[in-house]
Amino acid sequence: MLQMASEQVPFGIYALEKQGYAELRRDKCQSITQLKALTRQFKAQGFKVYANRKGLKEAGVEGAEGALISAG
Repeated sequence: MLQMASEQVPFGIYALEKQGYAELRRDKCQSITQLKALTRQFKAQGFKVYANRKGLKEAGVEGAEGALISAG
């Protein structure tokens, strides 16, 4: 299910997890700074954050690699 959610959000947060509970999201970001800030916000609340960076060029951000990140 996380894989399907990942495909829907090329650049942003697609899921959160906390104590065995997962919440699918569709938080699209416009910049790396915005993505990092949002990730930090959720992590501060105790969530494991699943996010994609693979669509950076489509989002208008230059020079970034396409990679799946899991900050947790």
